[in-house]
Amino acid sequence: MARARHAPEEAVVLCQEAVAAGELAGLGGRRRAGVLLELARSLYAGARYDEATAVGMQVLDQVRDPALVVQVVDTMLADPQWISFSYDTDVSMIDHRLRQALAALPAGSSAWALGEACRGVLLGASGGDGDIDAVTGGAVRAARAQDDPQLLIRAVQLRLIALRGPDVITERADTARLLRSLPGLPPALALVAELNVVSHQVECGDVAAAAGRSVELEERAEELRDPTLLRQTRYVRVALAMFEGRYEDAAADLAAVVARTPTASRHYFQAAEAGIHAQVAYEQGALAGFAPFLERVYDETGIPGFGYALGMALVDTDPDRARSLLLRTPEPPRDYSWVTATVVRNHLAILLGELDHVRRCRELLAPFRGGLVVTGTCLGIYGAYDGHLGEAALALGDHATARTELGAAVELLQRAGATYWLRRAREALARCDM
Repeated sequence: MARARHAPEEAVVLCQEAVAAGELAGLGGRRRAGVLLELARSLYAGARYDEATAVGMQVLDQVRDPALVVQVVDTMLADPQWISFSYDTDVSMIDHRLRQALAALPAGSSAWALGEACRGVLLGASGGDGDIDAVTGGAVRAARAQDDPQLLIRAVQLRLIALRGPDVITERADTARLLRSLPGLPPALALVAELNVVSHQVECGDVAAAAGRSVELEERAEELRDPTLLRQTRYVRVALAMFEGRYEDAAADLAAVVARTPTASRHYFQAAEAGIHAQVAYEQGALAGFAPFLERVYDETGIPGFGYALGMALVDTDPDRARSLLLRTPEPPRDYSWVTATVVRNHLAILLGELDHVRRCRELLAPFRGGLVVTGTCLGIYGAYDGHLGEAALALGDHATARTELGAAVELLQRAGATYWLRRAREALARCDM
């Protein structure tokens, strides 16, 4: 295959030439689908997600064989680390075709196991988050029963992609360790497994251990020449730098990897990198100046967290609009964006004195106390859960609870090496005695 012998961009050109030659030769049916799928795989390998998705949709519209439908959907979930669709992709047609195929396949077969694993990923993009653990866990068991090592690796990888958000951090870490233990694991997936384990270390507060391993992760991504993994491993370094207050280093590191991967889909990575820029501005007290930027990003993505962040930016200059954003922005789905959106919503509600929303945010965040707030695979670190809970308790007038929670936050953040979030928790703790 072209992907195995060439750099991603070279492979894309070769596949495009093969597609053009096939068109001239009147290639049809499975052979044409196979050539187009190889083009899609090459585009995914080059981090050209939107183009790859478009090719995959084209093939999916043409094929009818259930096993081939599963193969096409599997190809469209090619990202080794994240769900491979941009935030605004309508997955309803993909999900419909996959469910039709699964209904026609023998339950427990190899194609069925792979299709169920794919369905688990799609659940995260279609509001079925509560079923992901059960569906992907069943897919892994079915794959294991087939005695097919490569099928098992792919099923476990898809489960890892599907498990997102703070509700499943333990399951995600266990799945990453399982993936890491499987024989015959390709180097890219071994790196993905390690990246998830490192992210879990940060969630548990062991930032020093994670920082020590992040350098190795980037070195391995360099060896693989994978533009997606180059960005995803670099994001860890950027998040750790921000957590330690090294904002200039963070900005320079992010700019450097973006410059090194110019063909990567801007659309696909937009939300992740816009979130990084907004976090830097927020922690440096410059979010108000980012209002036009946040307005545009929220308009383009519709991601609730950016709506709440825009409200934060407008609190002083346009409080009515800020309040409208708080009250009218829908609660986010419980995916990779949920925790950041809930934290920002909490602080916006505190600033506006909307105590019902503060209570709701406390209710949502309370199950996760004791750890650090980490979005994605260490895309950003937003302090300690106890810090956000304590600030909410303080706003609600419960100083005793606030004192306990903020004290726990200070202890964790100090041990973890935080700067901004530690200072913030200490200042809030001091207000408990006023």
